[in-house]
Amino acid sequence: MDIAIATDLGFARNLLVARSDAVVAVGGGAGTLSEVAFAWMHKRLVVALAIDGWSGQLAGRKLDHRARCANPDEDRIFEAPTPQNAVAIVRERLKLYAEVSGLRLGDR
Repeated sequence: MDIAIATDLGFARNLLVARSDAVVAVGGGAGTLSEVAFAWMHKRLVVALAIDGWSGQLAGRKLDHRARCANPDEDRIFEAPTPQNAVAIVRERLKLYAEVSGLRLGDR
């Protein structure tokens, strides 16, 4: 995270997080699970660090039956063993997920 924004939205902030370009899950409890589920439903790229918590349990898996993109091999929560791998996955796959979810990436 580069900038922390206090929202005073409580759990509603999870939907805001899930509407970002990509979501990287790090460990986590119920709030992380909620953010990952919202991101999945909104066809966002989801990367999960392979550590204790929900991120480790979901890494490499499909969350449900939804077809979120044309390539079934790309339609999963991506597993990252390190934060550096998570960044590489986002850089490599963000354009594909932007296309299927209607994001406008501009000059990113």
